[in-house]
Amino acid sequence: LLVRMTWYIEEQEKVYLDYNATTPIDKDVKQSIVDAFNIWGNPSSNNELGKKAKDGIEEARENVARLLHVSAKEIFFTSGGTETNNWVIYNCIEHRKAVWGRDYKPHIIASAIEHPSILEPLRDLKKKQEIGKLKLIDLTEISIDLETGRVKLNDLEEAFCERTCLVSVMTANNETGVIQPVAEVAEIARKCENKFESRIFVHSDVSQAIGKIDVNVNALNVDFVTVTGHKFYGPRIGALVLRDESKVPLRALFLGGNQERSKRAGTENTPLIVGLGKAAQVALSGLQSYSKHMQKIRDYFEKQLKEKLNDEIMINFEASERLPNTS
Repeated sequence: LLVRMTWYIEEQEKVYLDYNATTPIDKDVKQSIVDAFNIWGNPSSNNELGKKAKDGIEEARENVARLLHVSAKEIFFTSGGTETNNWVIYNCIEHRKAVWGRDYKPHIIASAIEHPSILEPLRDLKKKQEIGKLKLIDLTEISIDLETGRVKLNDLEEAFCERTCLVSVMTANNETGVIQPVAEVAEIARKCENKFESRIFVHSDVSQAIGKIDVNVNALNVDFVTVTGHKFYGPRIGALVLRDESKVPLRALFLGGNQERSKRAGTENTPLIVGLGKAAQVALSGLQSYSKHMQKIRDYFEKQLKEKLNDEIMINFEASERLPNTS
């Protein structure tokens, strides 16, 4: 049973309970997008209109960075979470093969509750390998503890090997709301790096957590983070957070122009990027009050269910740390 923030839509007189799937556009975010259509210049141009568009994009980058406690230079805008997740996967595979050779078979670890845009590309690579006898990847999916809803850290640690190049664990699950031990996952990965003397990248999709709880990427100690705008009242675009580019390689997703510091070619979608930045600004300004309010409502809802249904209701992972809006 999911409890996702109640929203009253006056035109339809309905209660919307699917906020973990997508949120409506915040009115201030919508206005910022509309206003940004007036700065229609090419951000790569040196003329006045181009510079205004570039300024709008860089301000948005600063806002997203501020929400995540990182620097603006670590933010790369994308079309959404699916693109970002695929970018991380193929980047890490290509990096390992470039270092160890094309015949090398990298190993990747992911939790079994990851978004399909993580699990499906990995399963597809594994399937192609089995059919064509190609040396693509080995994949280990780590299950969750049925008592806590958290990824099994002991199983995860045992899965690491000298060929492991990437581990991906989401920050919070969209169905259960359980907050995953990402910092502990990163700590295990760093320990295994020393053990195997091989670089292991750590990725977390924070799409469900951002705007609901404080997401401090520094505290998570990960290398890559996925951001999705439509999960926190923003437009349907996303961003990749890359920590310390000097230590973490990032191969260009598309080749062409020098947009996004030559990592993602293509003229930027200025209005939607501006909207994402505004959504980050709005989320940061009201984060504490939103979290407290939603947790109060969720706890009241669960209390009412238990009082009225008694033994007929079970709250999944009630004792675990969860998102304030999800039951």
